[in-house]
Amino acid sequence: GLPANSENIGSILTGDIMLFGSDCLVLFYDDFATSYSYTRIGHIEDEEAFVNALSGGTVEVTFKAGE
Repeated sequence: GLPANSENIGSILTGDIMLFGSDCLVLFYDDFATSYSYTRIGHIEDEEAFVNALSGGTVEVTFKAGE
């Protein structure tokens, strides 16, 4: 699993990338309140393009280091 430092974050924003537990990576496509604890990993900057990409069904996501 990945190193986890979970916290009760209260609210999720569209584009948030979170780790649930130590082995479940979650990409959020909507804003909402939550009582669950997550480890913050990052955020997708172009939330609208991300949400639009999800409308076609199955999506492949690739992570790479920033430049």
